[in-house]
Amino acid sequence: MVGASFTIQACRAPADKHEGWTDTGDTGEAPTTDAVVPRDQLSVLYISSDEHNAKAMGFEGHPDAITPNLDRLAAEGMTLGRVYTPTPVCASTRQSLLTGLWPQEHGQLSNGYVFNELNWTLAEHFTDQGFRTACFGKLHTQNDEETHYFGFEDFISTASGSRWDELYAAYVEGLAQPVPDPEHMAILEGVPFAGFDGHPLADPRRDDDYILLQEAITWLRAHKDERFFLYVSFRAPHYPWRLPEDYYYLYDPDTMTLPENIEGDLDDSRIGAHWVEEMGWDGMTEEQTRLCLALYMGAVSWLDALVGELLKVLEELGLDRSTVVVYSSDHGDMLGEKGLWLKNVCFDGAARKPLIVRAPGHVAPGTRSDALLQEMDIWPTLAGLVGAGEGLGELSGEDYSSVLLGEQRAARAVVFSMYGVSEKEPYPWLMMARDERYKLVRYRTWTWDETAYELYDMVLDPTEVDNIHDDPALAEQKAALSAAMDACLNGMRPPTFPPVQLTGGDDEE
Repeated sequence: MVGASFTIQACRAPADKHEGWTDTGDTGEAPTTDAVVPRDQLSVLYISSDEHNAKAMGFEGHPDAITPNLDRLAAEGMTLGRVYTPTPVCASTRQSLLTGLWPQEHGQLSNGYVFNELNWTLAEHFTDQGFRTACFGKLHTQNDEETHYFGFEDFISTASGSRWDELYAAYVEGLAQPVPDPEHMAILEGVPFAGFDGHPLADPRRDDDYILLQEAITWLRAHKDERFFLYVSFRAPHYPWRLPEDYYYLYDPDTMTLPENIEGDLDDSRIGAHWVEEMGWDGMTEEQTRLCLALYMGAVSWLDALVGELLKVLEELGLDRSTVVVYSSDHGDMLGEKGLWLKNVCFDGAARKPLIVRAPGHVAPGTRSDALLQEMDIWPTLAGLVGAGEGLGELSGEDYSSVLLGEQRAARAVVFSMYGVSEKEPYPWLMMARDERYKLVRYRTWTWDETAYELYDMVLDPTEVDNIHDDPALAEQKAALSAAMDACLNGMRPPTFPPVQLTGGDDEE
């Protein structure tokens, strides 16, 4: 049903970029006078976004970001700063969260594959553990999301067929069609990627994320007396940038901070240079770059407002102390760094993902962990945090709730991310392995016969500029990381259900 609306803050690039914004509470430590809810009584609100660069938030030091609600969430919880996606692709990563498995194990190898609804999911696990489960938003299964709920008791997505069509029609009834900004359209027309598009919305009810938010809020009010696992999955800040106009115009393109790219950065990165040439990113003008950055950050701030509304409703319902709040994304976006955009690479801009966890009385507020973690660890870690760790089954992820609780237990020694697998070629043509200090990237494609390598010192060179793979002093580290890659790949279980490729699927979605 159509939920109550909220007021969009009219805020267009104020001098103090946080002026004029309504925060949802203090940014200090969580109150200490309220009773601590036992872990085995906690609910979970998991908020997901799409393609959010982990550095594009105010508390992470981004010079332009207006994100008071995410900043507040970080101040009240723990930021996990070294969490990696199994693959910098939307659908595969989302299903790795849902199953606790590598894409090669759950079968949705890329956006061009279909997720089998018979896979065991976190929704089924939490339902079995006594939680009421629901999902509002993007799952990206490429399957029938009208009749299949993938383990959630309540589910609606923009791919839910007639159920979504009827819901959307109820929200937009009587609203005028949005009008694109002609100046922006002229600038974006020359960008070498048709997906970079957008237009301002005079009424937020035309935005899918707004509708999903309202439905999630309605569900929360109806189930506030039950223990729940609620997954709210927004599309923002993923392109196309169709945003409420106050957010569409929030950032002035002329004042956007451009990425500090170093001339010749990709001279030793064959894969990076390949994507710049393949996609035509080197043809983007500064005007186009500034506008794309402004619209992307407008989408980040719109996302932040959506997060703020969920936090506010938890407080109104008295659920803020009894609910673990998680914010994350599927992967990042290069945002012009190294001349690259989108994902599909193993540089940190794409492969590292944001993760914030707030659990009052259990997770120390304002803390940060640099534990190395994988996407597949999130489900068992949250289950362990809320006392629902029994019956997880055979997962590729592990329970690292000890990290959230501040206990002394080591996390992963090496994490991985990869791109380019199929049922015919299960070994990826691009893969990274990262330990506490070094990141090794190994790749070859159907057009390159030889295997190429990149090695970066992530302590001395966190922006991955200096490829040191030829340094003989690092031969041992390079060999160890390469062996870890092979062990990871060889240790994967075959998928329970054979991968099915989607006819006509868009792998850049």
